[in-house]
Amino acid sequence: MQSVNLFKARVCQFLAAAGIFTALSSGFAQDAAKDAGDWEWSKYGIVKTSNPAGIPAPRKEDWAVGCHKTNMASKANLQVLFLGDSICHQFQHQSGAKVWSEFCAPLGAFAFAVPGDKTQNVLWRITAGGELDEINPKVLVILIGINNLYGTSDSAGDVAKGITAIVNYARTKLPDTKILLLGVFPCFSVDSTGTVKAQAANAIIAKLHDSKQVFFLDIGDRFIEPDKSISKEKLKDGLHPTEKGYRIWAEAMRPYLDDLLNNNGAGDVWKNAGLKTIAAAGAKPEAKTDDKNLLKNGSLDQGDGTFIPGWIFSKWQLKEGSPESKAVEWGIVKEADGNKCLKLATTGPAKTYIWFQQEIMCDPAQTYSLSFRSKATGTASYGCLFYLIDKDGHWIGTPENITVELYGEWKTWTAKTTTPENAIKLGVRIGARFEDKAELFFDNIVLNKE
Repeated sequence: MQSVNLFKARVCQFLAAAGIFTALSSGFAQDAAKDAGDWEWSKYGIVKTSNPAGIPAPRKEDWAVGCHKTNMASKANLQVLFLGDSICHQFQHQSGAKVWSEFCAPLGAFAFAVPGDKTQNVLWRITAGGELDEINPKVLVILIGINNLYGTSDSAGDVAKGITAIVNYARTKLPDTKILLLGVFPCFSVDSTGTVKAQAANAIIAKLHDSKQVFFLDIGDRFIEPDKSISKEKLKDGLHPTEKGYRIWAEAMRPYLDDLLNNNGAGDVWKNAGLKTIAAAGAKPEAKTDDKNLLKNGSLDQGDGTFIPGWIFSKWQLKEGSPESKAVEWGIVKEADGNKCLKLATTGPAKTYIWFQQEIMCDPAQTYSLSFRSKATGTASYGCLFYLIDKDGHWIGTPENITVELYGEWKTWTAKTTTPENAIKLGVRIGARFEDKAELFFDNIVLNKE
């Protein structure tokens, strides 16, 4: 269509230059108007695109609809508006509530935030959803994009375009409002897909800073430890801040927010607001496994105690504080020969299932090979599986199980899988089912392309 329209434009230029600009040009103009008219979001100034991150899309879940209705009913006396996903939502309502009441509530702030939202969902909320209608906040704080960057196959460039569409619409809709655009925070680890793509997206949206209405601020480096890890003391699950993490956010943002509220953004504080290079936060520990390993911390030797970067852990049917819960132990340990590995253990009867997993962005129709070492003693059973996820975040087909037997000495297990055409993520999950006292050890988990 672009090439056709370009051709029409060149013909019109030629005819005009020749003095014979006829009704033909009028016909072309009508065609162009029709093309624009076919795009239902043109009335909001949204540029026509095939990029999912830039096409307004409503959420359909009842609870998400409920969050939107709450936002629509919370516009009174709104001075500072936060626009985002669960990270913003938990700031006001969950882990960050105490910090919010201290730093944000006195400013007349409210978070129009829906957990799980992507850029396209926020774009719908502020256009057809009407969340920016009939309000005039002094400052609009925008933090969005991580659910696109980590949870989908969207490229950093596509997500940056989605964020740009949000900023451009807000800039037009709220001409008297200062926009504080936050760089997307890191997640899980410095080298995770989400963090790497966030850095790339931030480098693009940082250029929206104009020192007049849009002000870019990157504080993501505040969540990175000197050794480049992400501590659960700051991001409880590698993604959402703890109370300490929200305090770090609030204290880092406050001087810039104050300058926008009281000085129209004219202060010198903005000299330090630009893009931060998270990779410069510290030196990367050397891994034991080979350089081609697609898994982060596959050697399971990085971390301290129960903090194990790169991996997500889950416990089934265990109530916190119960006797069975107290009988479960897991974390990084060092063996007599100095080898660091992961230990899962129960010190007494505890019927539970504990697993740890990691996901990577995968290629379609690609064969992947997995190997890992393990050893075990006691009464337990354990195994490993591959699972696949499509672009909508749904599991595809039946997980592929890999049987693993109990051995008292280290033994290496191997397996292969080939991804279907509609897979965008490949997951590796290793779990143990406990019945009584047992100890299991794991290390050197390696996932490669063949």
